Amino acid sequence: MNRLLSFAIRATALSGKETAEIVRQPRLILTLVLGPFLILLLFGVSFTEEAAPRRALIVVGQDNPMRSEIPGFAADIGSQLIYAGMTDDEAMARRRLKEGAVDLVVVVPDRPYETVRSNQHGTFTIIHNDINPVQADFVRRMGNSYVGDVNRRVQETIAQEEQAQAAALRGDVTDARDLAGAVSQGLQTGPVAERARELSQKMDVLGRRMDDLQQVDPEIMVEPFLTETESIAEVSPSLADYFAPAVLALLLQHLAVTFAGLSIVRDRQQGTMELFRVSPLSAIETLLGKYLAYLAVGGLVAAALAAGATYGLGVPILGEPRQYALVVGGLLFASLGVGFVISLISQNENQAVQYSMLVLLTGVFFSGFLVILTAITEPIRYISWAMPVTYGIQLLRNVTFRGQIIQWEFVAVLYGLGAALMFAAWLLLRRQMAAR
Repeated sequence: MNRLLSFAIRATALSGKETAEIVRQPRLILTLVLGPFLILLLFGVSFTEEAAPRRALIVVGQDNPMRSEIPGFAADIGSQLIYAGMTDDEAMARRRLKEGAVDLVVVVPDRPYETVRSNQHGTFTIIHNDINPVQADFVRRMGNSYVGDVNRRVQETIAQEEQAQAAALRGDVTDARDLAGAVSQGLQTGPVAERARELSQKMDVLGRRMDDLQQVDPEIMVEPFLTETESIAEVSPSLADYFAPAVLALLLQHLAVTFAGLSIVRDRQQGTMELFRVSPLSAIETLLGKYLAYLAVGGLVAAALAAGATYGLGVPILGEPRQYALVVGGLLFASLGVGFVISLISQNENQAVQYSMLVLLTGVFFSGFLVILTAITEPIRYISWAMPVTYGIQLLRNVTFRGQIIQWEFVAVLYGLGAALMFAAWLLLRRQMAAR
């Protein structure tokens, strides 16, 4: 009995000690509970399922009968597309698409109605520059939807024309009946004979139209026009390949933030900071030494991950290695700045780890890793552009799948953000090393 009581006392004493230690860290409790909840709340409030409208440039020939119908159709085009004008120069339209001036190029088929009458589908070609397979599939489905509207309009036009022609022929049919009665009575002389010849010619035309109508496949009559999509991107990655650069960027940021976040906290707890204070080592020298060490380690990890993605998973990297290294270096530099600031404002390792996990969660939801940035509403999107991983994901995808850095301004922002964070970390470290 005494042994059991002693066991219970020791266990509850240790439990009380741990509870008291947690209660003495209200900041840690707040970040553990409110941090993830706030991130999920912001994501839920800011996420929108409505796709951003795309600017569409229409390529249609000068003598194409549909050219006059395009402006009217554009007025009812809906919220998913923004009409960016018409041109008959497809090469120019492709250049504008590649430059990012428009998002889509729609090529209207030449001689569309003649094509349908010859028992063939007319094909609208939708050209895009998306490397995101989800967005490319959305373009295909959107094209099918809009061409379905075109088919309905064409069917309505054909029905109206046929009704008008039927009304025009009604009088001729009545005359033909009267003429048939006259002929049956042998009255084929004078005006009656002349009228008979006119009606015979009209009946020949009507017969030819009926023959043409019978030759058209019913499937083509129901759906005269189809769509096909074309990408001007050099590669069209699979969904797994497309996410590979984003996973690499997120891992590198988390690695750098965690290493740097634990670095100075551990120095304080182990007493190393006291040695720094009495040594001739300055704050900037201490910080530079840590930056160089972690940049070297992060660079080796990045090289190993990139090699594994390329040779192990078959993810193509079309860009030059120096551009890839430039992006990775900027991502690590800025991420280390985030980690050092976290380390300098944290009181212990638990807080540093928790802050690092909050940065990781924020990166997953707001960096463009999980959803595209345009799916996040504008006020909350500023959070996305405050994180290094957002720029890293965009740049690494461009280098990997487009073969070059397109947004050089992102590179400048990445290194500028890293410099600003390094300056803030230096100010905090200098104040802590100067404290006695």
